[in-house]
Amino acid sequence: MLRRADPDDFDEIINLVEIGEDDIYNRVYSFPNVLKLIETAYLAITVIDREGRVVAFAAFEDYPQGMRGMIDDKHFNYWEDWFKRAYEIEEFSAFNTLWLSYFIAGGSLGQQNAQFAFK
Repeated sequence: MLRRADPDDFDEIINLVEIGEDDIYNRVYSFPNVLKLIETAYLAITVIDREGRVVAFAAFEDYPQGMRGMIDDKHFNYWEDWFKRAYEIEEFSAFNTLWLSYFIAGGSLGQQNAQFAFK
């Protein structure tokens, strides 16, 4: 089941991230970054299995990560001009495009259904 992420999902999402005691992923992708994503992302989605456990989490923004702070922190749509020039594609804009900024999967999703994760 897919649903909008909730701050109560944080502990289970962190369990997907934490691999060992001093793993690099723990330092980069754990608290407070995941909690902030749940609360501030344009769209944050949690995948729940049949037993009610969190098996995946994804956060989407309406701007690509590398473009933040390009000129100021209030206008994230500066990516549109760059994207149109770089790829010569006109139909993408902040009104119809979301950018994946974070994704983690584990449990049954990560092991058995990896080919369907981004479908």
